[in-house]
Amino acid sequence: MSYDYHSSICRAGYSSVDSETELFNFAEEKYLPVGLFPETEQPAPICRIQVNVMADGIILGFAFHHSIMDATGAGVIIRDFAKCCRLATGDRLDIHLEATPELQQASREILGRCTVRKNQGSDPSTETHPVESPREGLDHTEDLSAQAASFVKARYFRVPARKVKTLKDACNKVIRNSPSVADIEWKEFYVSSNDVFVSLLWMCLSRARYTRLNSAPSASCICMPVNIRNRVRPPIQSSYVGNALAILKVKVDMKILLTTAGSVPTLLNDDSSLDPKADSNTAWVVALSHIAHSIRMKLISMNQIDVQDLMAYNTEVADFSCNMPTQGNFHVSSWRDNGVYDSDFGREVGHPKDMQIPATKFDGECYILPKRPEEEPCWEVHLELQEDIMSRLDADQIWVSLISDG
Repeated sequence: MSYDYHSSICRAGYSSVDSETELFNFAEEKYLPVGLFPETEQPAPICRIQVNVMADGIILGFAFHHSIMDATGAGVIIRDFAKCCRLATGDRLDIHLEATPELQQASREILGRCTVRKNQGSDPSTETHPVESPREGLDHTEDLSAQAASFVKARYFRVPARKVKTLKDACNKVIRNSPSVADIEWKEFYVSSNDVFVSLLWMCLSRARYTRLNSAPSASCICMPVNIRNRVRPPIQSSYVGNALAILKVKVDMKILLTTAGSVPTLLNDDSSLDPKADSNTAWVVALSHIAHSIRMKLISMNQIDVQDLMAYNTEVADFSCNMPTQGNFHVSSWRDNGVYDSDFGREVGHPKDMQIPATKFDGECYILPKRPEEEPCWEVHLELQEDIMSRLDADQIWVSLISDG
């Protein structure tokens, strides 16, 4: 099927192969509407869709320009695209699109006011601000990708949600009993499931990467894109499809990240072991609590002025990739609440069965995938690590206990 690269939004392809056969291959470039590393000198599309018709279903390849649209906006576009497909099949339903022109315009006006820097003359590349300039020698993303492709491995993992909740409860018990919050409302410092899951990733990946090094760095830094739609005043609508994120940078002492695991399996599978005073798991729980609390406090401290400075900086940088894998030791992007699995394509196609993210080949890149409507919910994550680090992760006591069904 012929198509004009610059004028066509959607193209279609046909294959006699069934989707089950391609289950772990459908994030390959042949199923994508745009190459993973397109020529930066050429005009880039904001959004592009490729419909791959298989023998038993459809693989929908979706690409978006990250300087224009974030993962939340991509979720809105996919859900609205599904609604349009339902209308095309003749469904006479009262369907309302989320991305209405009026709402988008109002949100852009709010966001436009947020790109006026409050701290004139401030430098977002300092420790106060989480965004840094691109590293020297990384002018071409495709060059970095070519260097990394030979030794970076991508894997998917599933962690039962009940284990994340167990650890969240344990962390909040430690925080509640901490002398530093004894005289104040401790719930202001609670940690969420997302805080804990990111902390688990950070701890396990650090253990896999640094435990065998003779001279590990004194501290580790993690970068997380943060949805700022509800962090500005007035708030931006959740269905805004543009780019409304700021990069949060959190730093933690490496000694805390490399804390001995203790009796991790007992903690994860026996609620009676949640007492943080128990000697067998004190170090492990307290360390995880400290990491999660550091993330939570950084989120709490992100005020309107910080957000405006960061958004202003994002509009000034020529290369948006400076916000991504070149930052920190690990980069964690959460798509968990972007609602991809809520998309309803109608009676002929139904809801999405699976979602994968193409491998970017950046060591330390992590994507928390959208949550599924399951009876036994899980946290799914896409990890990209050097092969030797991935092998050590497979043997890590904490990680093995997390991904096991026990």
